[in-house]
Amino acid sequence: MRLIAPILVLALAAVVPAEASAGPSSLAALDLYRLALEESRLDIDRQGVLFETLDGERLLSYNVDCPFNPASVVKIATSVVAIEKLGPDYRYGTGFTNGTFSPDTGELVGDLIVVGAADPMMTTENAFLVAKELRSRGVSRITGNFVVKGPLYLNFSMDRPAAGRTMKSALDVELWTQSIEIAYERFRLQTGTDTFESVTVDGAVVVVNDSSVAGLTPLFVLRSVPLVKILKQLNNYSNNWMASVIGAKVGGPSYVEHSVAQRFGIPSRELYFDTCSGLGTNGMRPTDVVKMLRHTRERLQPKAYGPVNIMPVAGVDPGTLDDRFLEPAFRGAVIAKTGTLRSVSALAGYMHTRNKGIVLFAIMNSGGSPSRFRKLQDDLVRQMFAVCGGPVPTHYSRPRSVANFSGAFIERAPGNIPESRRVAPAASN
Repeated sequence: MRLIAPILVLALAAVVPAEASAGPSSLAALDLYRLALEESRLDIDRQGVLFETLDGERLLSYNVDCPFNPASVVKIATSVVAIEKLGPDYRYGTGFTNGTFSPDTGELVGDLIVVGAADPMMTTENAFLVAKELRSRGVSRITGNFVVKGPLYLNFSMDRPAAGRTMKSALDVELWTQSIEIAYERFRLQTGTDTFESVTVDGAVVVVNDSSVAGLTPLFVLRSVPLVKILKQLNNYSNNWMASVIGAKVGGPSYVEHSVAQRFGIPSRELYFDTCSGLGTNGMRPTDVVKMLRHTRERLQPKAYGPVNIMPVAGVDPGTLDDRFLEPAFRGAVIAKTGTLRSVSALAGYMHTRNKGIVLFAIMNSGGSPSRFRKLQDDLVRQMFAVCGGPVPTHYSRPRSVANFSGAFIERAPGNIPESRRVAPAASN
């Protein structure tokens, strides 16, 4: 990691185009970056930088083969592995099952069993979809318990008993709390629903660890929003809980690490993930981060998606990049993932430039204040935009609907809810 300045200058000179001498150059950009680090008393040898075009032209590089803690940039790895294993349009399916319907009374006789699927975007609003489905099929009352099986998560929490209690209460307007009322107002505004019809549950919330569905009668499945929307939420806000849940779905940090290492031929000593979120001790090289960014874009293209569909767009999307690159010329020209831990900061993503097209970049910093590093990162990106002819904002605009449940839907099981057996009236004498 220790390179003396003359060697660094010679190495960079080899990758700077001759015509760049007439204007801003990557050498000048790096010199300014080095000077800013020195003024902040930060060690250049503890920083890694790589800017590269889509066709592999290296515009600026330093310490690209040294592993750094990428912090939440690990979430890009978790995202791309989830896309590869599940598909970008994958939807989690939370099953609702059992009970028999009595059309004479509007009762679902028996328990309503919810089989969780570890949907990380399940919120209280989804329960209103369940109530609407039950009422559309004539059910106004459940005589048994509200039974939770499997990983039912709600409102970004793994507390399964709390998830069951909230869902049960959300079905019945008489049990609504203030938070449920607020959730319904969001649901009403999003869906245009004018009235709510309750479904009462006579029994209690029962949580069981068994996830088996053997012998159960399927009623319907609540399908989540597509995986790309879930990943967009995950990366916009850098949600560690969501990253852990999605990572567990695809095999955990060891599987994500193995998949990334195998895909790019990375030696095991150069790549290590303790978590799928970026918390803890993790390691990646700038060169491998850029490889991963290129691969992520390629994996999304066949489905007509792009990085904007799973990562925040600076100055446009809410979350970690909503206050960066706000100038009109730069707004929408940077799609990137942040990473922050104590004394560690990273920024990796895509620049849309006038002369070089899409430029992939990874800036990985350690040994200083994250807030100071973020300022230096932004300055370096702006300088590299100048080297590449300036920014070209994408045509991306923030979706009008940002509701977590928007796009979730009910998938009916074949046939209707089975009816209760009718007992023939006793014969009269």
